[in-house]
Amino acid sequence: MKKFFLVPLLLAAVAIARADIIAQWNFNSTPPDANVGTGSLLPSAGAGTLNLVGLITNAFAAGSSFDPAPSADNSAINMGVFPTQGTSNKQAGVRFAVNTSGYSNIVISWTHRVSNTGSRFWRLQYSSNGVDFVDYPIQTVITNGSAANFSNQVVNLAAIATVNDNGAFVFQIVAEFDISGTAYAAAGNTSTYNSGTGVARFEYMTVSGDAAGAINAAPTISTITNVTMRANTTYPAISFTVGDAETPAGSLTIDRLSSNPALLPLIGIVLDGSESNRTVTLTPTPDQTGLASITLTVIDDGGKSNSTFFTVNVIPTNTAPTISVILNQATTMNVSTPAISFTIGDGETAASNLTVTATSSNTTVLPQSEVVLGGSNASRTITLTPAAGQTGNALVSVTVSDGILTTNRTFVLSVLASAGTLLYEPFDYPDGPLVTNSLGLWQTHSGTAGQIDTASQVLFVTAENSEDVNARLYGEPYTPAGGATLYYSFRFSAFNLPTVLGDYFAHFKDNASNFRAKFFVSTTNAPLFSYRIGVANGASFPTNAGFAEVPVDLNLEQTNFIVVRYDVGAGVATLWLNPTNESDTHFTASDPLTSTNSVTQFAIRESNFQGDIYVDDIRVARTFGEALGILPPPSVSLKVFRTGSSVVISWPASASGYTLQSNTNLNTTNWENVVEVPVVVGSDNVITNAAGAGAEFFRLRN
Repeated sequence: MKKFFLVPLLLAAVAIARADIIAQWNFNSTPPDANVGTGSLLPSAGAGTLNLVGLITNAFAAGSSFDPAPSADNSAINMGVFPTQGTSNKQAGVRFAVNTSGYSNIVISWTHRVSNTGSRFWRLQYSSNGVDFVDYPIQTVITNGSAANFSNQVVNLAAIATVNDNGAFVFQIVAEFDISGTAYAAAGNTSTYNSGTGVARFEYMTVSGDAAGAINAAPTISTITNVTMRANTTYPAISFTVGDAETPAGSLTIDRLSSNPALLPLIGIVLDGSESNRTVTLTPTPDQTGLASITLTVIDDGGKSNSTFFTVNVIPTNTAPTISVILNQATTMNVSTPAISFTIGDGETAASNLTVTATSSNTTVLPQSEVVLGGSNASRTITLTPAAGQTGNALVSVTVSDGILTTNRTFVLSVLASAGTLLYEPFDYPDGPLVTNSLGLWQTHSGTAGQIDTASQVLFVTAENSEDVNARLYGEPYTPAGGATLYYSFRFSAFNLPTVLGDYFAHFKDNASNFRAKFFVSTTNAPLFSYRIGVANGASFPTNAGFAEVPVDLNLEQTNFIVVRYDVGAGVATLWLNPTNESDTHFTASDPLTSTNSVTQFAIRESNFQGDIYVDDIRVARTFGEALGILPPPSVSLKVFRTGSSVVISWPASASGYTLQSNTNLNTTNWENVVEVPVVVGSDNVITNAAGAGAEFFRLRN
């Protein structure tokens, strides 16, 4: 057991002019007993007293590396059983009384460690009379929270004249509430403060000052730049300099501390050099990666110190290559995309030596042979050509490899039927969550993500879930000033009736939460076991003013087709049920939006009242025909030129279904079919006709 006795070192400290340690506690046993679980509360240098503040307990435990004592006998004071949460703010900790007579420029330093569930915030308070305490303005914040790492703390009271040359000087370090001022915060980022399990440890408590008639300036140490290094390597010696006005540079002591000894232990921080020129060499633990903060402290003969801090980032021996983000792409049927640019890189391998591959998940829409990579070095491209006559979505996966590690980017190619088709979704994905399987084509904007599923290539919308999703439209935004008219269509069938009033489950939206052209299902006005549909803009329920109801009773498990038109400028929505053309019977909501917004997305919504519905073949388009899936005729150019006594007429051979007609007077309707049969020359149909004496006009008719 250790004996508690006062070591009479005060006079010796005063007698040595440059020995400006006034009092110091290393908490080690005197004499040493090779047991860190025992220790002493008496000063190891100078004179002073120590007392606990508040109803806390004291024990001894392993000390910090700043204490030069052998590790077997290196002790620290370990305190526990702190106040319960929200009580006794700044009333629990440790107090020291030190006679500073004959000294000025008082500095207090120590090393501090807190367990995960101990208080993160601490406050040093000082008193010139031993009764009234004043807060030092800067908090002590302990964030390591690992119960394994000491951190250096220094409080400079040189500007506080009342603590100089004072026989009644007292200071204490106490646990403090967090910034809220009402509760303690845990030192561990993922932990909770616990008064029963949280402990704090103090070590190498030192009070220093300048003796009367003597000046001892703190030593200096140069800064060190942060380090990034590979695992399983040794970082070359890093140079730094030290100096002091009173102590010869060769007599200055350098100490080291690691915030992450599992990654970078003290044995891996090797100090070398002499006089002012010193070095530090770093060797992390084998096969470990991560971050460590390294503290190097220079100490002079008088006990004054200064520190420099730097971070060591140990990265894997081989890092994965990088590839830039590739946004979702869209093109029209039979049209290749332009070359889509992306960049690649790697920390160890030259970009020219990286291997890039790409695959299509839907080879019916996008054949693998039509996924063409280009570019060189870091700048690469990918060009996509959809299969002839195909529409739909393909997930394109681009992978870059350094031969060992790979990185992948995936994006969606939407092949649309025409330039006026803004979205086409046949839901040809594997069964499962829509957002996941569409890889970004659909995004969750509210509700519980991952609930809307596809099953057998049909979308399942259910009242049991709450997810709301949207798909961005090709060519958005469609603004009121642009005068756009948009259409959406889909097939649907209900297999459970909507409840109460019903609700809407499809609509247009903008980048915020402004909805319009809402499509409703409702049991209002419908007979038992049937339901009706309708459309509105501002209305929230089918009974609200402005709602337009289709007076047709629909049955469960009956497949229907709807088209909704939305005039973006006027804010007017119109609904068709099973139409064949735009002149068919339709129903217009009488609640146009008085404050219209741009349209950027089409959305599907799940709510408690809409019942359970299957949805398929969603189209968003600029024309009614394209919403029905009817493509506009291709643009065909007719070429007519004279050569000698003949007229040559040609047009693309791919334009099937066209007949060449002629007329000698545009003021009449006497167009007649040209009897000559065209000959295919290259990619054109060609007819050579004898030139007439007067004017002659030609046209193609489909």
